[in-house]
Amino acid sequence: MAQPGTLRLFTFRPARVGFDTLLRETLMPDLLGCPQLVDLHVGRQGPNETGARLVASVWESREAMVAAVGDHFDPPAFHPEYLDETIDRKLEIVDLIGSLRFDALDAPMPNCIVRVARGRVQPGSLELYRDMVLEGACADVRAGHGAAALYLGGSSDERFVTLSIWRSWSALERATGGDTRHPISTRNMEQMIEWEVEHYEGVPNLERPRAPVSA
Repeated sequence: MAQPGTLRLFTFRPARVGFDTLLRETLMPDLLGCPQLVDLHVGRQGPNETGARLVASVWESREAMVAAVGDHFDPPAFHPEYLDETIDRKLEIVDLIGSLRFDALDAPMPNCIVRVARGRVQPGSLELYRDMVLEGACADVRAGHGAAALYLGGSSDERFVTLSIWRSWSALERATGGDTRHPISTRNMEQMIEWEVEHYEGVPNLERPRAPVSA
């Protein structure tokens, strides 16, 4: 069984050029200093400096997350002085129902792909879908082209959110059937009622916290 935990996805666009420097030099190091943070990934979209950004953090518990960074912006709890430098903000928080993280994640990944998939499966199928996703992810890793990490959050209405980290597009293509021209593909589509996916170029992290593999 997966260890309990909470996934927090903060998406936004920078209100000014140069915000990525603030992310790398201040916000990411301060987040990595939180004692109950399990994992952290920051991604960017587009060639310009004001495209969509993602701060994806995984916490040991929802209570730990709230204490460290809050669960809303009224008022903001984490570096409130910088909130006005972001626009189009969206905060999504889900409890984990499955997770995998492999030791290789601690190696540098300068060109990683951060993938966020959202969807809804057939009624009563969420646990089956979780098991299929985790089994497939482990099989991909054994075959040498799996994700470096995968976090699956779910809700009572059969909706799910999956955060996965990939070392390259080629690994993602082999595992999901998608590519840069058709990136929305995935396995187990017969389970889906709704499905959408976003991809981000990973912003290099500092040293990440270590966590055991769980499934």
